[in-house]
Amino acid sequence: MSPELIFRLNNLLGQRTVDELVFRINPSAVSEAQTRAEAPAPKAAPAPAPTELLFAAGSIADQELRARFIRAAENCIARRDAMITRE
Repeated sequence: MSPELIFRLNNLLGQRTVDELVFRINPSAVSEAQTRAEAPAPKAAPAPAPTELLFAAGSIADQELRARFIRAAENCIARRDAMITRE
């Protein structure tokens, strides 16, 4: 991700100022975070895809691709709804 971050920083600055990013890991912070980490909550099943999306997906001839498309859409909708709930 460094090249992308450098590109974005330089775009924000309006000139090529940043040449390199150095990332350092703090082992004690990682260890502390691991001990505090809770077991992940079970994932709720994604909400069913809206009818319009299912209708549009019907035009995808490949059955596996269609199923993946619908699953991806359901996950995207679930993430969006989770973000709205947090706000």
